[in-house]
Parts: sequence; structure tokens; C-alpha cells
Amino acid sequence: MEPFLKPFFAPRTWMPLLILGLILLGWGIETSTHYESNSTGTLSIVWLVALPLLASLLALLAYRSIRLAGWQTKVTQKAGRMEQEMEIARRIQQSLVPAQFPSMQSLDIAAIFQPSKAVGGDFYDYFPLSDGRLAIVIGDVSGKGIPAALHMAQVKGIFRSLHQLDLSITELIIKANQAISECFEKNAFLTAIYMVFDEKERTFTYYRAGHCPIMRYDAESQEVKVLDDTGLGLAIVRGENYREHVQLTKRQLLPNDVWVLYTDGLEEGICPETKEAYGFDRLKRSLQLSEKMSASGIMSTMLSDFNRHVGSNGELDDLTMIVIKCR
Repeated sequence: MEPFLKPFFAPRTWMPLLILGLILLGWGIETSTHYESNSTGTLSIVWLVALPLLASLLALLAYRSIRLAGWQTKVTQKAGRMEQEMEIARRIQQSLVPAQFPSMQSLDIAAIFQPSKAVGGDFYDYFPLSDGRLAIVIGDVSGKGIPAALHMAQVKGIFRSLHQLDLSITELIIKANQAISECFEKNAFLTAIYMVFDEKERTFTYYRAGHCPIMRYDAESQEVKVLDDTGLGLAIVRGENYREHVQLTKRQLLPNDVWVLYTDGLEEGICPETKEAYGFDRLKRSLQLSEKMSASGIMSTMLSDFNRHVGSNGELDDLTMIVIKCR
């Protein structure tokens, strides 16, 4: 619309005129019932003023309706394009996490990545190492949506690049912290668990960087134990001082043990009726009831119990889980 026409289309301009036209029209109709057919002078003036005024206002309203319909069409088209672009972004991010883990004689592994929106800040990955070892990482970038997803892609690239250098676990973590600190803005950080499986020794050596604790089903004691070893999120302390916080843990793997790595979305799902979080106790009970299943069976059972709790309208965060069952 031309700028000089905009004042004429504003409601403060045409609304009083519409009211005036209706008053005149009403007066003309009422008057016409009391005047003789030859008393046309006053009536002619009323109709002469009211009818063109109302006709002009009706034309103006029709024009506004047409413009509104055109605007709504543009908004709908723009929303459709945004939806298509978000779907493309979702497919791209899904392609960044492995569809499955390599087959191993000693381990059965299943995993899921489920963002709360089209894209999210959770991720997991694996890296084959020398001597038949396997590195596994799971992480949760602070924040949600597109910013977290962009950081997630950066983190994946950083870990991929560092694994080309054949570093020790400690040096890899320190360099990852340095690189992530340079990429993230000051209020962003990453919690993660990085672990290396040695098939010859049947051990896991891992570092918990401020992430959710590992749940381990101990087949020998038939109990679910919490491995909450200390550690600090990446990019919280920036610089060489981070080395002081890196403490590795090494544990022996026994047949039928189950290890569950997850992000906080699995604990924090809210039931819409009770407003109660799913919580660690339910997570622990679900693992206890499914420990005899395969890794994928355990994961499906735990997710089904989680979904029953949150329902279709529950409050959700990004959710990622890795289930490792020792053979």
C-alpha cells in the first residue's frame, strides 16, 4: 500500500464514518415511513449522503479483507517454508548420530537420540581405536533448539578431529575442553561422558564431565548402582586449569552387567496431571525389571515406561540414551 493511503485505511478513520453512515441510513428509513410519497426533499438529501458513504465504506472494508487474505496467505506460505527447513535440519542432525554401533563380541549396544523440538543439543558418537578398543561419548549442550543444535555439530566435529591424533584419554579431554571453550559463548557449556572400552582387558575407562551419573546393573549382586564419579562440564573452566578436574575411572566388566548412559531429559520428563518428574527412582526400577533383555529390549522397556509417565502432553527435554549390555 502507498504510504499516503495508509491513514485512510486506519480504523480510527473509517469507523466514525461507518457509524455516521449507519445513523443517516437508519434515520432515512425511519423518516421514509412517516413522510408522504411527495415529500422527497429531505429524504433525497439523506439518501444522497448515506448511500454513497456506506457504499464507499463497504468497498473499503472489502479491499481490507482482500489485503488481509493476501497477508494470511503469505504468512501461511512462510510458515510452510520454515517447517520444511526445520524438517531438513532435523534430518541433517539425525544423520550426525550413528544409526547403530559396531558389532562386538563382548558388548551389545543400543542407543536413541530424541530432541524435544525439531533439533536439539544432545548427541552421542563412537570412535574405533587401535588394539580393538572402542571410544563412546554422550553429551548434552546447554540450551535447546537451533543454538544448541549448532553447538552439538561443533562438538561432534571436535571429537572427530581429536581422535585422528591418537591421544591419551586425559589429553583428549583437555584439548576438547580448549576447543569447545573457543567455540562456545561464555554462558554455554557441555556435560558429557567419555569412555573407552578395552575388549582384551574387558574394562571401561571413563571420565564423567559433570554429566548425569552412569547407571550400572551389577549382575553379581543383582542391584542397580550409581556411578557418580566427580568431574566438571566442558567449557566451564577455560584454560589449562581444567586439567586439575580430569580424573579417570577404570572398572572391570562382568558378563550380564548393564550400563546405561543418558541425558537429563530422561529424568526430567513431567507428567501433565501430577506435574511430577519421571525421576531417577523410576529409571532405576525400569532397568531392574528389564535387565535380562537385550540392549535394545532394555532401552525399549525403559522408554515405554517413561512415555507412560509423561503421556502425549508431558513437558519434555532433549532425550538421549545408550544401553550397553556385557556378554
